[in-house]
Amino acid sequence: MVKGEYIFNDIPGTGGSYMDKETFYERAMDADVVILHTMGGNITTKEQLLNLNPDFANFKAFKNGRFYALPYDNTKREVLDPAGIMLDYAKAIHPEVLGDNTKYLIKIN
Repeated sequence: MVKGEYIFNDIPGTGGSYMDKETFYERAMDADVVILHTMGGNITTKEQLLNLNPDFANFKAFKNGRFYALPYDNTKREVLDPAGIMLDYAKAIHPEVLGDNTKYLIKIN
């Protein structure tokens, strides 16, 4: 709906299933935008993200300032406020049109 391309669309079960690290890196390394579900981690800074995994420093989205974290507790909001989550996704993909002041996604700075 927001004209972004989900780079894992061709892999069955990637909507909520575990994906191996190698496949994730291979696909996401050159993505313009990365939205990482942090599964309970409270990641808000580049330092915290790199402590989680230093390889993220090599990602295009990290270098261009378009790496976002979605804390686990905010994934519940996908049920409670689907329009708000979708607006955040749209803002992450099109900040030049919608701005980048997201409600649920944390922009890693």
